[in-house]
Amino acid sequence: RLANRVSAILGIDIWEKNFRYLSEHHEEARTEDHLWFNLMRNNSKERAEKVLALALEVLPLDEFCTGPDTKTQFQRDIQDARVSFALSAILQIIQPFPGMGANLLAKTLNSPIISDRNMSMNVIEKWSASDLENSKLIDVLKDVVQKEPEDSVKDKIQKVLVGIGH
Repeated sequence: RLANRVSAILGIDIWEKNFRYLSEHHEEARTEDHLWFNLMRNNSKERAEKVLALALEVLPLDEFCTGPDTKTQFQRDIQDARVSFALSAILQIIQPFPGMGANLLAKTLNSPIISDRNMSMNVIEKWSASDLENSKLIDVLKDVVQKEPEDSVKDKIQKVLVGIGH
């Protein structure tokens, strides 16, 4: 953590070093959520694509994203909270790049944590109708809107679906 703070102050880009560490240490990638936030600095589309691929490879998303619930990050066990915090960083990394991350978003829309689903919708709201059509997320959105227990998230999903004529 200190090295990342110092590098930011000095204007030194250590993104590749942080990414390599996560790529080589999958257990830490699953348990040390703060490491994903280190990848938010000096972001580019190429870097966001690399982070996305790594997240899909190493995070236990199938075990975590079991369906919408009304939980907050602090109502889950510590491992689930760590996955959720990692997702917060990853969703922020891909947000500036509309159309990126459909596979991750399909999973995070089924997160039991409200903030994960809200952040997923923040990403999706920046997408064009053609991005959504090409991504196959429309079917996921139609599915999750039926089971979404949180009104604010449900409203966001319905707004996106209406906006694209579904």
